[in-house]
Amino acid sequence: MSDIEQTSGSPRTDGTDRWRRFVAYLFKLRGSPDEIARGVGAGLFVALTPTLGVQMPLAALVATLLGANRAVAVAMVWITNPFTMAPIYAVLYEVGSRIWPGSSEDDAVARLEDAGRAVAEYEVLDFGSRARAMFDATADILVPISIGAVVVGVPLAVVSYLVTRRIVERERERLRRIRARRATRRKAKKSQRRRRGFPRRSS
Repeated sequence: MSDIEQTSGSPRTDGTDRWRRFVAYLFKLRGSPDEIARGVGAGLFVALTPTLGVQMPLAALVATLLGANRAVAVAMVWITNPFTMAPIYAVLYEVGSRIWPGSSEDDAVARLEDAGRAVAEYEVLDFGSRARAMFDATADILVPISIGAVVVGVPLAVVSYLVTRRIVERERERLRRIRARRATRRKAKKSQRRRRGFPRRSS
């Protein structure tokens, strides 16, 4: 088997590994399960809004207002980036255009692809330039996308909050039980060593 075959993984495997690393990251964070879950919900909702370019500071602001974990919220907005925004926003546009009709879906996708390329030209922390590039390329389709973001984003945010809170609570309880068992075993071993070191005197 070649070195390439040994080191390369399938996209599905890579995606699974990234998800596992993110879940592990959640468990290591400080804060209550509720704060972490709020961060996931807030970040996911902001990620779906057509605010690429200012999503990180916006997510931090929303998280602060909701008493959520800001680090999680900011991390979640990277669901949408210059490479994933076109397909994600296209779905939101399709949903929103049923309420607020706009241009054709093909035209919307072309505009979104142009926006992705324009945003990618600027540094990540150049929020102003990235936001202007996003707005200039998608001004005519922002309303349907925004409506779709609300229609899709609110239920997804609520579900992600509930699921994340449950997962974090269960995992922390599992880790607590593991630590308790380890502490009990260490205590038992210390007790055994003390008894071996100080045997009882025979009468």
